[in-house]
Order: sequence, then structure tokens, then C-alpha cells
Amino acid sequence: MSHVYYLTGLKLLFSFIAVGSLCVFRKQVSLFNPEDLGYIQKYMVILLFLLVLYNDPLFILRETLPNHSYYLLQALFGGTYIAF
Repeated sequence: MSHVYYLTGLKLLFSFIAVGSLCVFRKQVSLFNPEDLGYIQKYMVILLFLLVLYNDPLFILRETLPNHSYYLLQALFGGTYIAF
């Protein structure tokens, strides 16, 4: 059981880091005029959001309430992130 707690804590840590990075980057990008932003800056916001989904935020629900829909959502999130 300690392996599940360790893995959950690690996934939460990575999720908080990804959400924090997304918030900081979005705040810094919003300081500029939208016309001055390039495609790369706009694309990075999308990639950081997809990174949050790729880090499996539904891991706790998947472990406590086993259901196949969580696996399908994780496959969708992972496939979308890799496709971008």
C-alpha cells in the first residue's frame, strides 16, 4: 500500500509543478499585447495545459473507484499530448 501512496504523492507533485508552470507562463504572456505574441507562445500555453492532463490527474479516482472510463480518458489525454 505504501507504493500507491508514494506514486500518488509523486503524481500530485508533478501535477502541481505543471499547473504552477502553466499559471506563471500564462501570467507572463498576458502582460504582452496579444498581437505581439508569436505562435510559439500561444502553442506553449496549449502544451502546458495538455501536460497537466498527461500527468494523469485522475490517478486517485482510478485507484479508488476502478472504472474503464478513467483508462479511456488517460489514453485520450496521452494521445492528444503526444499528437501535439
